Amino acid sequence: ALGGGCELALACDMILARDDLKLGQPEIQLAVFPPAAAALLPRLIGRQRALDLILTGRTIGAAEALRMGLVSRVFGSAEFEAATELALSELASRSGPALRLAKRAVTAGADLAFGPALELAEELYLTDLMQLADAHEGIAAFMEKRPPVWKEQG
Repeated sequence: ALGGGCELALACDMILARDDLKLGQPEIQLAVFPPAAAALLPRLIGRQRALDLILTGRTIGAAEALRMGLVSRVFGSAEFEAATELALSELASRSGPALRLAKRAVTAGADLAFGPALELAEELYLTDLMQLADAHEGIAAFMEKRPPVWKEQG
């Protein structure tokens, strides 16, 4: 994932990578810079690391990308397909509305200080999440020690 491919990956909610991944923003070698990466990378890995990747144009591997927080998980080539299928099935088995609200809480609070981010998350929890039938089903299923039955899966 180099250049535009890297920028596209950076916009994803999660990146599952093979251990032979190569990731980078080599545009500076052509005397240009990657606009989307310039906006996304500092938010994801901090200003200094973003500048390191953008100004040098260097390519990094999966292990370094994982340490930086650019990828969520790394799998060996042999297990990659099965591992990604498992990750996708885990998400697909969750309540769709609850997933969307959780993402909204994380995204909306990401650039806020802790106090305002917590207030926003609590407001979403109480006013939106707890209005969902799936939230009540999940709690009931937990208490009754049974699998939940969602109205809308992820």
